[in-house]
Amino acid sequence: MMNHRPIGIEHLTEDQFDRMILECGGSRFVEDSSTQKSANADYLLFDNLIELKLIEEEGLNKDLRQQKIAELFAEAFPDDPVIVLDPSLLNEDQKRRYLRMLEVPIKTQVKKASKQLQSSEKKLGTKVTSRVLVIINVGYMALRQNLFKELVTKCVQRDSSGIDHVMVGGIYYDSDDFDSYVIASLEDVPINLARPFESEVLTAGWGSIVESCMKAMFDPSKQVGSRLPTEDIHFKVAERIFVRPRPQIGNPSVFWINGRPRKNSSGIESCPPTASVLPKISMSEWQLFKNSISDPSSIRDSYADWLGFCKGTQDSETGLRPTVCYPVSFSDWENYLKTQDIEHPLFEDISRLAADLFEPYVRDLIDRVRELPTNLSVPGSYVYFETREIGIDKDWDVSAIYLVSEIVGFKRIEVLLPKQRLFFEYALAVACSYAVKHEVESIFYQEDLTYAWV
Repeated sequence: MMNHRPIGIEHLTEDQFDRMILECGGSRFVEDSSTQKSANADYLLFDNLIELKLIEEEGLNKDLRQQKIAELFAEAFPDDPVIVLDPSLLNEDQKRRYLRMLEVPIKTQVKKASKQLQSSEKKLGTKVTSRVLVIINVGYMALRQNLFKELVTKCVQRDSSGIDHVMVGGIYYDSDDFDSYVIASLEDVPINLARPFESEVLTAGWGSIVESCMKAMFDPSKQVGSRLPTEDIHFKVAERIFVRPRPQIGNPSVFWINGRPRKNSSGIESCPPTASVLPKISMSEWQLFKNSISDPSSIRDSYADWLGFCKGTQDSETGLRPTVCYPVSFSDWENYLKTQDIEHPLFEDISRLAADLFEPYVRDLIDRVRELPTNLSVPGSYVYFETREIGIDKDWDVSAIYLVSEIVGFKRIEVLLPKQRLFFEYALAVACSYAVKHEVESIFYQEDLTYAWV
């Protein structure tokens, strides 16, 4: 990522709406609402009462709501270490429950607005054409405009006694540190058709507010405290990560030609060891190796025992470091001893040689790995791995590795590494180690970029 603070956009405030209403020919319903004992609407525009609600709370930042959402998505995806909070992945019942959780901050404001508008209508004592709720999303970035509008509309319809029209809006700001995109909406949703509202005057005023916010992006004096671009929203519950990725923005970047930059908070800056390497020794040379080291018992008492030891050595607990037996000839060993200052060679020196030989072979394998073709026909076996990129941080990516064996009319898939948090480059290296372990030379991959930051 580019190491600088991105340009912010001006926060939307009630003061801006005050000015807009005045310019449109309206006024505040009560100049100082703090002196009033009962609830009031904010504005009077001609014969229309208007109540403004700014949704500033990020609904996914509440601990209790996170816990409930985690339980719901874990029910739908019991085996995934990282879960994308996408309601389209849920069944209808789960989706309904999820949306009810998300709408809580909105529902609270809608109920309050309905009471304020009814109270103000009674106080006015004259004919009111329409009671209007203007509700703007300024901080609930887990909801984009379409979903925000859907939830607002449902809440208003369930409590529509004091609301005749609702104007649903928001300013959504996205950036990749080079290109910036601002999407601003204000949509009229009629609730009570018997009480019409001419929304065009507010729509025009809204345009001036958006223009002001845009201009402020280029005013350094207004950058302090400004709202930064939308980020991925994530939280952790019971060792599982739940992510609401930031939306894709615009078209593929012409500046970031290799894809928009991503973070990597995993702490992995260079590839860790991806195999525990043992020497693969032929039966004809086993005795030569045994006689050449100072700890002959480490290579076992018989060749059969040696093979049993190699076969019984377990992979690492995480599966990220499989045990690999890599061929070492006695001539390799003799040449190695000539170049190393080893007075009393040990079995671990043979293992170190095996690792030295293994590394360039794996690098060559990495260069030959290719994307899984649509119609793949590979007789025999191959290693296949898949990576799902999630959001802007590689630490949330999930990978799994498989051994696939194919003969005519039969296909067997063995899970070598179940799904876990593992980004593509790391998964690639581990997959190559498994390929050596299982003595296959074909390796394929597939990337799921549905939720990637591309």
